[in-house]
Amino acid sequence: LEPDKIKAMKKWKKKFTEPYSDDDIVTLLRLSAVIDDLWEAQVNLRKEVEAKTQDKLSVYGYEDDINDSHTTIRQKDQILSELYKSEHMRNAGPYARLKFAMDYWCALWFWPIDKANLLPNRSEFLFDMSMILEGTTDSVVVNGKEKWQMSLFPSEMQQLELEILETYGTDTVVDIPRLRKESPRLDLAYRIAEQNHFMHWELEFADLFAERGGFDLVLGNPPWRTIEWKLNDVI
Repeated sequence: LEPDKIKAMKKWKKKFTEPYSDDDIVTLLRLSAVIDDLWEAQVNLRKEVEAKTQDKLSVYGYEDDINDSHTTIRQKDQILSELYKSEHMRNAGPYARLKFAMDYWCALWFWPIDKANLLPNRSEFLFDMSMILEGTTDSVVVNGKEKWQMSLFPSEMQQLELEILETYGTDTVVDIPRLRKESPRLDLAYRIAEQNHFMHWELEFADLFAERGGFDLVLGNPPWRTIEWKLNDVI
């Protein structure tokens, strides 16, 4: 149905997978170092968020000895959405940066045929990755205010924000909503990821992979109902 666009995508793939140039290797090494730093920060961030949101639960004779965070459900939701996932935040944290970069890579396998003209060439892809992972040099922003503009006596929530942000101290700003607004290609990659729900185990469980190398055992919930052919369902 779309022979010209399929031909263009095949041509793109051939160019995209060509051997790396010396300049490509320099860029990839730099980005790899940035990714390593962000992943280490993500490990620390997960531990920090867990400490800020965990609840002491003693049930059935078991006495829990963890430190209770004493945070409300509303505070927990805010920490998870804004400080961990960086939703609606001007400066994305390590989780949001790494997730967007990994989602972008996965999105290339689900690229819509009618948007073949938006596929990135090698240079564009590496530039986009640089913007997603490194961004630009700027002050760290908390709720729209620079750190030094905050109140002398910050609220409890602002204090939590500062403590969590300091776990991945960075002098760069990655404004994902702005990147999406200014780049149709990145906006499309973001929407493809939202539609397909890509799962990055090493990111979502970074602390576990860092400490144990992954899971010893994974228990799933298989479909217990047997598959049966029902004619009425297809008539």
